[in-house]
Amino acid sequence: MSAFALKLDTLYVACSPELELVSYGQCQDEALNNLQDQIRQQERKPRSEDN
Repeated sequence: MSAFALKLDTLYVACSPELELVSYGQCQDEALNNLQDQIRQQERKPRSEDN
């Protein structure tokens, strides 16, 4: 998995293209930490079973 952060005006945006997740923060570390939190939350979600 890859992740990167960009500065857009006054916010930083962190993105994980493979997981199609984006997160924001006031600094680069905050944006990346928020992205990690989103990834953890996604991993905890129960997966629907295919019937």
